Amino acid sequence: MLESRSQNPYVSFRAELQDKLRDTLDDLVQHGVISKVTKPTAWVNILVITEKRNGTLRVCLEYQDPNKAVKRQHFTIPTPEDVQCRLADDMIIAAATKEEHDNILKLVMDSLRMQRKLQSANRFF
Repeated sequence: MLESRSQNPYVSFRAELQDKLRDTLDDLVQHGVISKVTKPTAWVNILVITEKRNGTLRVCLEYQDPNKAVKRQHFTIPTPEDVQCRLADDMIIAAATKEEHDNILKLVMDSLRMQRKLQSANRFF
């Protein structure tokens, strides 16, 4: 069981950045990037604050603990045999150029059309 950060929050930044931080957070709320929470929550993330060269603040969240709590789906990667079984009825045409590919595709399609005509003709005999 993971312990939530709300039990032991830790935020540290220079005091002179407090006004800039408040302005930055208000701006992010106004633009809908973040939302203001006024009640207790299960998670409080660590803020990472740096001052950019242009004087504005870069505000990031440290997601290490929430990422540990996320339940991800687990699945097996299909083997080449699995993929071959799924592609058994499909056709793959490989060629060096587009023209060569188009010629091969035309030959295959003509052959399939001829096969279909022969099958439909054989139904009557």
